[in-house]
Amino acid sequence: MSKKWILIAASGGVAVVAAVFFFAGVSLSFNAWSHQPSMAADAGEAFAAPAFVEGDAGRAFTLLTPAPAEEVSVDQLAEILAQLHRDGRPDSVDAIEYEPLPGYRGMGIYIEGESAERVFYYRLLMEGTSLAGYTISGFWRGSGPYPNPEDRKPLR
Repeated sequence: MSKKWILIAASGGVAVVAAVFFFAGVSLSFNAWSHQPSMAADAGEAFAAPAFVEGDAGRAFTLLTPAPAEEVSVDQLAEILAQLHRDGRPDSVDAIEYEPLPGYRGMGIYIEGESAERVFYYRLLMEGTSLAGYTISGFWRGSGPYPNPEDRKPLR
């Protein structure tokens, strides 16, 4: 069928527009990833526990996507995690919300950590799909709850 579209497009005019819409539709179908927020949340918690609770950079490092893993070493990740937690670490972490990211092969996961002294707020950028699984491509610690809650959805 694609050969037919290419031949018609070669004849010019309106057919070229039809071919453009056909190829645009094909490229859009490649971006229609299937996501499962609970699966991404589980992967986020699997990273957050060793990274934020235990400070185990070695274990956390294995859960990063290849791009950040190529940019930092395990020792550098350990330093980053230590800087994020100068005021203490949570005793537990829980994924509470997710954020769809249209056009991105992944989603945002929001994590709350708790200790006797405070609540910790994290945002994880998850890369992946429900078929491929999810890994961590970025993480941040906020000083309080993250803004724009209307963009996020509860996980449980």
